[in-house]
Amino acid sequence: MAAVGASPRLAGSVEAISNTVSSQMTAGSTATANAGTTFEAGTTFNTGTDGRVVLKFADGELVVLGPGSFLAVAQYQFDPSNAKASRSAIELVNGAMRVITGYMHTANHEGISISAGASIIDILNTGPADFTVVVDTKDKEVGVAAVTAGEIAVHTPYGPISKIETGQAAPWQPGRAPLPPGPLTGAPAAIQAGAA
Repeated sequence: MAAVGASPRLAGSVEAISNTVSSQMTAGSTATANAGTTFEAGTTFNTGTDGRVVLKFADGELVVLGPGSFLAVAQYQFDPSNAKASRSAIELVNGAMRVITGYMHTANHEGISISAGASIIDILNTGPADFTVVVDTKDKEVGVAAVTAGEIAVHTPYGPISKIETGQAAPWQPGRAPLPPGPLTGAPAAIQAGAA
């Protein structure tokens, strides 16, 4: 893990993978991602129709992508000796993503930016957080977020969801204000599978 933080641009490594997942560096060629390979800020991941990938960031954060997902690691700079200067920005363009926070979230809560489609995710607690977000942006954005640990807020294109607590899920869709969070057990199967 020490090697991952050695380069200022190096963000993390591919922890695990199933089926075919492609990755692309900024203005670079597309390659097949493999377990154990490292990636930098500016890398995008595309899981295709049936791929899955676990990304482990330098601060210990885990991001799990399900099938049909496209993620951009827009920014990542982690300095364990200066947590306040550390920054992270990940953008789920489409698909399903589970996030388990790492050291950066605990040490520099304000330095983290997470988006899913046109929605912005804010982690409200300073301790560990574990949440899943699914968005479909092919037409007008439809999404759902569920929290396994911690608390989040979601600023959707249709209005804010001010708090989703541990064990809760909340959907959003065009044409109506977001519904209040409900029990995770009532969430769609994709969310329950991601949270598991």
